[in-house]
Amino acid sequence: MDAFQYTPLGTDDNIRLLRVDGLSSDGSLLCSLIAVNRRKLPAGIAYTALSYRWGDLDDKGTLQIRNLDNATSCGGQYYRNNLPLATLEMLLDMYANGWIAKAWIWLDYLCLHQADTEEKNVQVRHMGSVYELAEKVIVYAGPELSDTGLAVAFWNKLHSVFESLPQRDEAGKWISISPGTILETTQTSWRGPEWQALLKHFLRPWFGRLWTIQEAVLPRHVIFVWGRFSLTWDEVRRFEEWERRASLCRLIGGGSRFWTVSKTIMSLCYLRSNRAGMSKGWQCTLAGAISSCDGAEAADPRDRIYGLLGLLFGPDGDLGIRPDYSEYNTARDVYTEATRRFTLQRDSFDIMYFAGIGWPRKISDLPSWVPDFSGALNGSPGTHLRAGKGPAPRIIKALESEGNNLTLQLIIVDRIAAIQDFSTAPESHLESHDIAPDPLAVWYFSTAIQVVCERHPTPWSTEFIRAFWLTLTFNTTLNDDKSDGSSPMPASYGNAFASLEVVARSGILPSAPVQQASQVDRDRLLACVMGRMSEHAISLLGNGEPALVPRMARTDDVIAVALCARAPFVLRPSGAVENGKRVYRLVGTCYVHALNEGVHVACSRGEVEEVVLR
Repeated sequence: MDAFQYTPLGTDDNIRLLRVDGLSSDGSLLCSLIAVNRRKLPAGIAYTALSYRWGDLDDKGTLQIRNLDNATSCGGQYYRNNLPLATLEMLLDMYANGWIAKAWIWLDYLCLHQADTEEKNVQVRHMGSVYELAEKVIVYAGPELSDTGLAVAFWNKLHSVFESLPQRDEAGKWISISPGTILETTQTSWRGPEWQALLKHFLRPWFGRLWTIQEAVLPRHVIFVWGRFSLTWDEVRRFEEWERRASLCRLIGGGSRFWTVSKTIMSLCYLRSNRAGMSKGWQCTLAGAISSCDGAEAADPRDRIYGLLGLLFGPDGDLGIRPDYSEYNTARDVYTEATRRFTLQRDSFDIMYFAGIGWPRKISDLPSWVPDFSGALNGSPGTHLRAGKGPAPRIIKALESEGNNLTLQLIIVDRIAAIQDFSTAPESHLESHDIAPDPLAVWYFSTAIQVVCERHPTPWSTEFIRAFWLTLTFNTTLNDDKSDGSSPMPASYGNAFASLEVVARSGILPSAPVQQASQVDRDRLLACVMGRMSEHAISLLGNGEPALVPRMARTDDVIAVALCARAPFVLRPSGAVENGKRVYRLVGTCYVHALNEGVHVACSRGEVEEVVLR
């Protein structure tokens, strides 16, 4: 049988729709393709878009397909077409269970001519509207398993259980529910078969893909399918409430694997609910989409940007970014152009906060001010800080960029005088998600205190302990300014901090803890610090202030505050001068407690100058 040949689409608004006609005598899937204008569908035509995972491209299956002139055409010869075996098995499963019988559907692998780069560039740009205009979207999470019925039934039972429990307190806040209460009310056991069934069905690859975010955010109606069983979006989104009220992740289990699933569902809830409020002025910027989709996977690293364009909404829209899948347009080119466009057009550093050579980078030749989006993002964005905010000391010149360079105005306020040496760190005995004392956590506390003690003899003042605590726990749930005023930190965690042997031995505290801390508080403190140390180091600045900096920062790197930037930057001097401007490389963002009061603090420590980041 001859191979199938695609017919050109013609206009940019045209898309292909596919219909499953049935099975051939040898069991092959028979399909038809038509081309339609997605914005002016023929009378009587509506389509369902599929959201799914292609599967291994090297593991091929075959179906038979033909081109039709229109939806009412009949006849025509079928031709052979290859596709990933997992995609073929999905179509067979959905057809057998009645999800796509006699329906026009859109799925990217077959409705796009994957070998036609020019067509792919155009169609990917409009893919968001394909899902937005669909009558509904079916998420194929996977085939039915022996316990699929149990998983779906238990999900619905959880809804009944949460509805039966007290909802809100007198102040209108959600009432938290202990895991024990959930186990008792559902009459299940820890890691029982019901919880294992949920874990198995949500640990499907779909929940880790980047493209699936927009595919589930943009449509009006979404259905999640496992074989013949299904849950609507309204049923799936209940997870958000359950997680906030009862930490459902702990009951379902799966450790860091299910954390990714949880983050995906929470991001979908956030983006869908905010999108519903677009008429009230809500916007989705590229920086916001990147942050919401951090950790999701894309086979082509360029899709870390292209896969988000459909989500963008606001005055700048998609920033004029056009998908280009030609072999000459590398991920480096895509990331640089996206960062440049966002930073210059919006006069915003929100994407640059993820950049810097102070974090591990897979793409080594990226400009230092461009984030490496090919993996999970590093750093602490610090969009809630105020280091460069407030009345500017001079007229702010617009950002400029040419080639690999970015020119901006900033104030050099200090340098790193000392920093933790991670070459002496011991091996951890635990997985990163475990909560327990660990030699590496003890080492982190000990060396952090030693670095600061080089300039600050013990015991420390209450004010300085507070600055150290806020630096140590920056951007974690422990970083809370709402202490009672007499304590440098929230009381429960102050006791936990003081009760650690390494802290007590250091002599930095003027007195012993008021009361013994609970194991829960100690574990939470250790867990947060262990999460910090994977990316950050405690350092001491030249003026004696503690700072949280990228782990790969060095002594003599400088601390700078860019005008209008919220988070301070760590820069590495190159020694070069270009057109009278000093040249630096961006190491990353940092946290310095005193700088958070506003740009006037930085102005009191240095002069505004124009520099070049390379």
